[in-house]
Amino acid sequence: MHIFCRRLDAARSVVIEKVLARQMSNDYNACIAIISSQAMASLTIRNFNDELKSLLRQQAARHGCSMEQEARDILRRAVQAQPAGIGFAQRIHQRFTGLKADDLPIPLRRAARLPRAPKD
Repeated sequence: MHIFCRRLDAARSVVIEKVLARQMSNDYNACIAIISSQAMASLTIRNFNDELKSLLRQQAARHGCSMEQEARDILRRAVQAQPAGIGFAQRIHQRFTGLKADDLPIPLRRAARLPRAPKD
């Protein structure tokens, strides 16, 4: 029983050391990000299909990087590939650029509202 307790304590201390090392690593990375003024955002994707995760892992392995890095690269390419496009006002301006508004006939104005009919 005494040997079992020693082994359990040893295993527990190994786990604690690993957790502390991971926490210190995370703290270190957070400090580096703050020092270098590169606050990094996090993104959580829920309901992620297992098959899609497997495909992402395989693609990351082909590219020699982690799944996280591969996902960042894919998202970066997808967002940067979108053409900026022109705004609504610019599209309206382009549509009516050739129109000579001075030559258009101006319709006669009429009253905005009809007068109320008297009640009988």
